[in-house]
Amino acid sequence: MGFFSSLKGQLGRDTGRLISNKVYGNRHATKYQRVDNSKTIAKNLKLEKKYELELLEQEKNNEIDFLKKKEEIKNLQDKKVFVDQNLKKIIGMKVPNSKDGIIENLHSLSVEITSNKWKDSEDEINKISNVYTDALFKKYEQHLVTLKSKFPTAIEIQYFEKQSKTFQKQAFFQKYKLALIAIPFIIFIIWGITSGYFERSDNETRERKNELIDKILK
Repeated sequence: MGFFSSLKGQLGRDTGRLISNKVYGNRHATKYQRVDNSKTIAKNLKLEKKYELELLEQEKNNEIDFLKKKEEIKNLQDKKVFVDQNLKKIIGMKVPNSKDGIIENLHSLSVEITSNKWKDSEDEINKISNVYTDALFKKYEQHLVTLKSKFPTAIEIQYFEKQSKTFQKQAFFQKYKLALIAIPFIIFIIWGITSGYFERSDNETRERKNELIDKILK
Protein backbone atom coordinates (compact mmCIF):
# COMPACT_ATOMS: atom_id res chain seq x y z
CA MET A 1 0.00 0.00 0.00
CA GLY A 2 2.88 2.40 0.82
CA PHE A 3 4.30 2.10 -2.71
CA PHE A 4 0.97 2.80 -4.43
CA SER A 5 0.27 5.68 -2.05
CA SER A 6 3.64 7.26 -2.91
CA LEU A 7 3.02 6.73 -6.63
CA LYS A 8 -0.40 8.35 -6.33
CA GLY A 9 1.11 11.30 -4.44
CA GLN A 10 3.87 11.75 -7.03
CA LEU A 11 1.33 11.60 -9.85
CA GLY A 12 -0.74 14.27 -8.15
CA ARG A 13 2.28 16.52 -7.65
CA ASP A 14 3.43 16.13 -11.30
CA THR A 15 -0.09 16.86 -12.56
CA GLY A 16 -0.25 19.90 -10.34
CA ARG A 17 3.05 21.21 -11.71
CA LEU A 18 1.87 20.73 -15.28
CA ILE A 19 -1.33 22.67 -14.60
CA SER A 20 0.60 25.36 -12.74
CA ASN A 21 3.05 25.80 -15.61
CA LYS A 22 0.25 26.07 -18.14
CA VAL A 23 -1.71 28.60 -16.08
CA TYR A 24 1.00 30.74 -14.51
CA GLY A 25 3.83 30.32 -17.02
CA ASN A 26 7.49 30.41 -16.10
CA ARG A 27 6.91 32.07 -12.72
CA HIS A 28 5.80 28.75 -11.27
CA ALA A 29 8.01 26.52 -13.41
CA THR A 30 9.82 23.68 -11.64
CA LYS A 31 13.35 22.46 -11.89
CA TYR A 32 12.37 20.15 -14.80
CA GLN A 33 11.49 23.12 -16.95
CA ARG A 34 14.69 24.83 -15.92
CA VAL A 35 16.63 21.80 -17.10
CA ASP A 36 14.82 21.98 -20.47
CA ASN A 37 15.61 25.70 -20.74
CA SER A 38 19.26 25.00 -19.95
CA LYS A 39 19.38 22.43 -22.74
CA THR A 40 17.81 24.91 -25.16
CA ILE A 41 20.27 27.63 -24.16
CA ALA A 42 23.20 25.22 -24.52
CA LYS A 43 21.93 24.16 -27.96
CA ASN A 44 21.55 27.79 -29.06
CA LEU A 45 25.04 28.63 -27.81
CA LYS A 46 26.42 25.68 -29.74
CA LEU A 47 24.66 26.83 -32.92
CA GLU A 48 25.91 30.40 -32.43
CA LYS A 49 29.45 29.14 -31.95
CA LYS A 50 29.17 27.02 -35.10
CA TYR A 51 27.85 30.02 -37.04
CA GLU A 52 30.69 32.22 -35.76
CA LEU A 53 33.26 29.60 -36.80
CA GLU A 54 31.68 29.42 -40.27
CA LEU A 55 31.87 33.23 -40.55
CA LEU A 56 35.52 33.21 -39.50
CA GLU A 57 36.26 30.46 -42.04
CA GLN A 58 34.50 32.45 -44.76
CA GLU A 59 36.43 35.60 -43.85
CA LYS A 60 39.69 33.64 -43.96
CA ASN A 61 38.85 32.23 -47.40
CA ASN A 62 37.89 35.70 -48.64
CA GLU A 63 41.21 37.06 -47.39
CA ILE A 64 43.11 34.26 -49.13
CA ASP A 65 41.23 34.91 -52.40
CA PHE A 66 41.95 38.63 -52.10
CA LEU A 67 45.68 38.01 -51.55
CA LYS A 68 45.79 35.60 -54.49
CA LYS A 69 44.13 38.13 -56.79
CA LYS A 70 46.46 40.83 -55.51
CA GLU A 71 49.47 38.62 -56.24
CA GLU A 72 48.13 37.78 -59.71
CA ILE A 73 47.70 41.48 -60.50
CA LYS A 74 51.26 42.17 -59.28
CA ASN A 75 52.63 39.31 -61.40
CA LEU A 76 50.79 40.66 -64.43
CA GLN A 77 52.17 44.13 -63.85
CA ASP A 78 55.72 42.81 -63.33
CA LYS A 79 55.50 40.69 -66.48
CA LYS A 80 54.17 43.64 -68.47
CA VAL A 81 57.05 45.85 -67.29
CA PHE A 82 59.55 43.11 -68.19
CA VAL A 83 58.05 42.64 -71.66
CA ASP A 84 57.81 46.38 -72.36
CA GLN A 85 61.44 46.95 -71.41
CA ASN A 86 62.76 44.01 -73.44
CA LEU A 87 60.53 44.72 -76.44
CA LYS A 88 62.28 48.05 -76.84
CA LYS A 89 65.63 46.24 -76.92
CA ILE A 90 64.42 43.69 -79.48
CA ILE A 91 62.84 46.34 -81.72
CA GLY A 92 66.01 48.43 -81.50
CA MET A 93 68.28 45.51 -82.45
CA LYS A 94 69.90 46.26 -85.79
CA VAL A 95 70.73 43.56 -88.32
CA PRO A 96 74.53 43.58 -88.79
CA ASN A 97 76.08 43.90 -92.24
CA SER A 98 78.61 41.13 -91.70
CA LYS A 99 77.85 37.45 -91.99
CA ASP A 100 79.45 36.66 -88.63
CA GLY A 101 77.44 39.40 -86.94
CA ILE A 102 74.15 38.07 -88.33
CA ILE A 103 74.99 34.50 -87.29
CA GLU A 104 75.98 35.64 -83.80
CA ASN A 105 72.65 37.45 -83.38
CA LEU A 106 70.75 34.44 -84.69
CA HIS A 107 72.36 32.24 -82.05
CA SER A 108 71.57 34.79 -79.32
CA LEU A 109 67.94 35.08 -80.45
CA SER A 110 67.64 31.30 -80.60
CA VAL A 111 68.80 30.98 -76.99
CA GLU A 112 66.39 33.72 -75.90
CA ILE A 113 63.43 32.06 -77.66
CA THR A 114 64.27 28.71 -76.07
CA SER A 115 64.46 30.39 -72.64
CA ASN A 116 61.09 32.12 -73.15
CA LYS A 117 58.99 29.43 -74.81
CA TRP A 118 55.43 30.07 -75.95
CA LYS A 119 52.72 29.21 -73.45
CA ASP A 120 49.02 28.45 -73.49
CA SER A 121 47.14 31.57 -74.60
CA GLU A 122 44.19 30.94 -72.28
CA ASP A 123 46.06 32.46 -69.35
CA GLU A 124 46.38 36.26 -69.24
CA ILE A 125 49.98 36.34 -68.04
CA ASN A 126 50.93 33.83 -70.76
CA LYS A 127 49.50 36.14 -73.41
CA ILE A 128 51.87 38.87 -72.26
CA SER A 129 54.82 36.44 -72.28
CA ASN A 130 53.93 35.31 -75.79
CA VAL A 131 54.11 38.89 -77.06
CA TYR A 132 57.79 38.96 -76.11
CA THR A 133 58.53 35.54 -77.64
CA ASP A 134 56.70 36.52 -80.83
CA ALA A 135 58.89 39.62 -81.10
CA LEU A 136 62.01 37.51 -80.63
CA PHE A 137 60.96 35.15 -83.39
CA LYS A 138 60.13 38.01 -85.79
CA LYS A 139 63.59 39.46 -85.20
CA TYR A 140 65.05 35.98 -85.76
CA GLU A 141 63.20 35.73 -89.08
CA GLN A 142 64.42 39.18 -90.08
CA HIS A 143 68.04 38.15 -89.50
CA LEU A 144 67.51 34.87 -91.37
CA VAL A 145 66.03 36.65 -94.43
CA THR A 146 68.99 39.04 -94.45
CA LEU A 147 71.46 36.16 -94.19
CA LYS A 148 69.81 34.35 -97.12
CA SER A 149 69.68 37.46 -99.31
CA LYS A 150 73.19 38.77 -98.60
CA PHE A 151 75.01 35.46 -98.18
CA PRO A 152 72.97 32.84 -100.12
CA THR A 153 75.80 30.32 -100.11
CA ALA A 154 76.29 30.36 -96.33
CA ILE A 155 76.23 26.79 -95.01
CA GLU A 156 74.59 27.98 -91.78
CA ILE A 157 71.34 28.85 -93.60
CA GLN A 158 70.10 25.24 -93.60
CA TYR A 159 70.54 24.95 -89.83
CA PHE A 160 68.75 28.22 -89.07
CA GLU A 161 65.89 27.40 -91.47
CA LYS A 162 65.36 24.06 -89.75
CA GLN A 163 65.35 25.80 -86.39
CA SER A 164 62.87 28.37 -87.69
CA LYS A 165 60.40 25.62 -88.66
CA THR A 166 60.80 24.07 -85.19
CA PHE A 167 60.00 27.42 -83.57
CA GLN A 168 56.90 27.84 -85.78
CA LYS A 169 55.56 24.44 -84.69
CA GLN A 170 56.27 25.21 -81.04
CA ALA A 171 54.47 28.53 -81.28
CA PHE A 172 51.37 26.99 -82.79
CA PHE A 173 51.07 23.94 -80.54
CA GLN A 174 51.95 25.72 -77.30
CA LYS A 175 49.58 28.64 -77.87
CA TYR A 176 46.60 26.53 -78.89
CA LYS A 177 47.35 23.35 -76.93
CA LEU A 178 44.07 23.28 -75.01
CA ALA A 179 42.01 23.91 -78.13
CA LEU A 180 43.84 21.15 -79.98
CA ILE A 181 43.20 18.72 -77.12
CA ALA A 182 39.52 19.65 -76.93
CA ILE A 183 38.80 19.36 -80.68
CA PRO A 184 38.99 15.50 -80.85
CA PHE A 185 36.60 15.19 -77.90
CA ILE A 186 34.14 17.61 -79.48
CA ILE A 187 34.30 15.71 -82.79
CA PHE A 188 33.76 12.41 -80.96
CA ILE A 189 30.73 13.76 -79.09
CA ILE A 190 29.20 15.16 -82.29
CA TRP A 191 29.84 11.87 -84.09
CA GLY A 192 28.36 9.92 -81.18
CA ILE A 193 25.18 12.00 -81.16
CA THR A 194 24.67 11.94 -84.94
CA SER A 195 25.50 8.24 -85.35
CA GLY A 196 23.50 7.00 -82.35
CA TYR A 197 26.61 5.52 -80.74
CA PHE A 198 25.62 6.61 -77.24
CA GLU A 199 22.11 5.25 -77.71
CA ARG A 200 23.52 1.88 -78.79
CA SER A 201 25.80 1.85 -75.79
CA ASP A 202 22.82 2.46 -73.47
CA ASN A 203 20.88 -0.36 -75.10
CA GLU A 204 23.82 -2.72 -74.74
CA THR A 205 24.11 -1.79 -71.07
CA ARG A 206 20.41 -2.47 -70.49
CA GLU A 207 20.66 -5.82 -72.29
CA ARG A 208 23.59 -6.88 -70.13
CA LYS A 209 21.71 -5.88 -66.98
CA ASN A 210 18.67 -7.88 -68.08
CA GLU A 211 20.84 -10.91 -68.84
CA LEU A 212 22.44 -10.67 -65.39
CA ILE A 213 19.02 -10.40 -63.70
CA ASP A 214 17.77 -13.44 -65.62
CA LYS A 215 20.81 -15.46 -64.50
CA ILE A 216 20.25 -14.47 -60.87
CA LEU A 217 16.53 -15.37 -60.97
CA LYS A 218 17.27 -18.72 -62.56
